[in-house]
Amino acid sequence: MLDSEIKLSKSNLKFKSGDWSDSFSGHIFRGELLGRHLGVIGFGRIGKEIIKRATAF
Repeated sequence: MLDSEIKLSKSNLKFKSGDWSDSFSGHIFRGELLGRHLGVIGFGRIGKEIIKRATAF
């Protein structure tokens, strides 16, 4: 969820390759997760854990 908002994995790959040219410019957290919907397919052990963690947002 956070990765889709701030493109964290993309920035991480750039930093690991040594490209610090734009740091986090353009990747500032602009979105808000509060009030958004999260779809969870399946409600087994993993689904229940995802829901527990998602309630923090």
